[in-house]
Amino acid sequence: MSDNALQNHVANLKAAVRRFAGLKRLSGRGIPFTPAWEALYDQMREPRLRLGLSGFLRYCSACGIDPASVSNPTVEAFIHYASEVQFTVKPKDLHKQVTRCWNRAQEHVPDWPQTVLTVPDFRPKAASLPWDSFPASLVEDIERYLTLLGGASLLDEDAPDRACKPSTIENRRACLRLAASAAVRQGVEPEELRSLADLVSPHIVRLILDDYLAKKDGKVVNFTIDLAERLYAIARLYVKAPEAHIQALEKYCVRLRKRRRKGLTPKNMTVVRQFKDPRSRSRPWRDRSRT
Repeated sequence: MSDNALQNHVANLKAAVRRFAGLKRLSGRGIPFTPAWEALYDQMREPRLRLGLSGFLRYCSACGIDPASVSNPTVEAFIHYASEVQFTVKPKDLHKQVTRCWNRAQEHVPDWPQTVLTVPDFRPKAASLPWDSFPASLVEDIERYLTLLGGASLLDEDAPDRACKPSTIENRRACLRLAASAAVRQGVEPEELRSLADLVSPHIVRLILDDYLAKKDGKVVNFTIDLAERLYAIARLYVKAPEAHIQALEKYCVRLRKRRRKGLTPKNMTVVRQFKDPRSRSRPWRDRSRT
């Protein structure tokens, strides 16, 4: 089936659902502009603005909303309609598109309303706290450890046999920041984490691992296993923690290692399976991205 045929079937299915559910179309082709909106639409010269705002302007026309009355709640109502009635696949992307094009139109359309719409930010909240949330002594200790990994002192007895690459060091820095932030989420006061010795103590490590297990509803992912291994290595090689602490951390690692996933993830396996089909292998690369 060609892409166009598939799109036609999808459009027909959406129309059938709307008809039997008694849902009225308020946007899209066939919905006329009111005179006020048509005058503004005719002033648009950029195809990008026309494409990005056409549906929203037709929705406002159908709802009797004049240009001067548009506000953030108006856009939110349109996005709700587009999601529930038009079955828009990516309503968040549509929300950003409408608000950005609306604000951009103020620069290119002379009579455009001067109401500035808020462009939503759907990015997830940062999983880690900024470094200045923690004691300076912890940050300094972490930097000493990372400097050691970078091979700054080849004669240091704790220096690694091979210096870590800058990308590896940055990854270790990010992991330690995530670990410290997880401990705080579990109720540890930032002031309690004065050094790496505090961060890799068995009690704190247990809280960190519990936090990541809870985030995945108890599922053990490779990141959690690797984080436990790194904290264990720091306690053993850098902090030189007491033997009892080392044994406790090693037990965490042993239990988690047994749950390490082997092979490719289901998402990657789905991609690989496409190449088992001779028809997929013979298709041009530009068409494979649509599979």
